[in-house]
Amino acid sequence: MSGQVSGTLEVRDAVVRRGEFEVRLDLRIGPGEVVALTGPNGAGKSSLLGAVAGLVPLVSGEVALGGAVLDGEAAFVPPERRGVGLVPQQHLLFGHLTALENVAYGLRARGVHRREARAEAGEWLDRLGLADRAQLRADRLSGGQSQRVAIARALASRPRAVLLDEPFAALDIRVRDDVRRLVRDALVELGVPALLVTHDPAEVDQLATREVRLA
Repeated sequence: MSGQVSGTLEVRDAVVRRGEFEVRLDLRIGPGEVVALTGPNGAGKSSLLGAVAGLVPLVSGEVALGGAVLDGEAAFVPPERRGVGLVPQQHLLFGHLTALENVAYGLRARGVHRREARAEAGEWLDRLGLADRAQLRADRLSGGQSQRVAIARALASRPRAVLLDEPFAALDIRVRDDVRRLVRDALVELGVPALLVTHDPAEVDQLATREVRLA
């Protein structure tokens, strides 16, 4: 398994607005690093992650990946062209597609042949314990199963960076530790920068190479 050519993810004095407040972040995440973004509810963690994904507008500053500006005064790369694997809090699967088709979607969007995309998607579902759910429509999956499909989709897409917004919150405690370990190992294999939003100290300990806490 290998990702696209990666590089450092840089959040250069970036400011996002959350209600009446502004949140600022200056951060560099090198290839293979996992930075945990922590802090109290309302601190702006998910908003900052959304800005890196291209889903939340910047008030000022820049986001760059591998030296190329993704968002700033002079450039804006749409989310679907950033090469970033995203696991949002709300898994946002295509309900009318099967679990397999959801995971293969990102690969197909990158031009991977249908047969190869489906094979890789099947491998990821197997790793996440969902091989027997591959042909189920996403709207027939449980919340925890849907979350695992979203994780598989992000990791299978050959990302240049990975963004995870409380990715394990919907998982049953019986599978949570196993999925955390799988994600940790996958991020090591991919060797790309990763940003993890979490409230769980266990996730920081298990996944992160360092922690950045927002006030």
